[in-house]
Amino acid sequence: MPVPVALRATSLPARRAASLRRIIAYLTPDQVARLLNFCHDKRSHLLVNVLWRTGARITEAIRMTPDHLDPTAKVIRIESVKRGVPVRQVPLADDLAAELMDYVLHHRDQMPGGLFFPFSRGHAWRIITGIAARAGLTNGASGRRIFPHIFRHSFAIHHLKNQTGLPVIQALLGHQDIGSTAIYLKTLQQEDAVAIARRVVFSEP
Repeated sequence: MPVPVALRATSLPARRAASLRRIIAYLTPDQVARLLNFCHDKRSHLLVNVLWRTGARITEAIRMTPDHLDPTAKVIRIESVKRGVPVRQVPLADDLAAELMDYVLHHRDQMPGGLFFPFSRGHAWRIITGIAARAGLTNGASGRRIFPHIFRHSFAIHHLKNQTGLPVIQALLGHQDIGSTAIYLKTLQQEDAVAIARRVVFSEP
C-alpha cells in the first residue's frame, strides 16, 4: 500500500522528520535533586538549578545578569541566542528567586561583568559532567549522558507531565515553531506505548 503523502518523511524538512523520530533523553526530578546534592559550590548549584527550573539553553544561561531578574514579579528575562522569540519571560519559584538574589548579595565579587556564570559553554559542560560523575549519574548508572541541554529537555517533559499545554511550553522555551516543542510529547507517547505493551500477555499456541 502506498504511504500517504502526509505520512512520508519527505513531506517534512529532513531535520524535523529526524527530530520527530528521536526519543529525547531527560532527567526525573529525583535525578536532578541528586545532582544538586552533589554540587561542590554555590555557583555550580545555581547553574544546575537555573538550567532545570527555567529551561534556558546554556548559551542563554551564561549571559544572565541580575538585570534579567524581576524579583517583584518573580520572573527572569531570557534573551534567545537562536531564531525564534528574541526575549521571553519565565516564572521564578520563590526558592530559586531567593537563591539568585542571595548569590548577588554575597558573591558579587565572583561576578565579573555582572555575569552569574562568567565562563564558556565548554567550562559549563565540564561542571555538569563533573557533578554527574560524583552523583553516579554517568552513562553506566543512568543509561544516558548528562549534559547542559538535558535540563532543558527535563524542564519541558516535567511541564508536560504536569499537564502544561504545548503552546505554553513553546512560549517558555522560546520556540518559533510548535513542532519543535512537539518532540517532547512524542517522547511521552512512546514511553506510554511501551508501558502499555508490557502489560499485554501473549499466550503460547
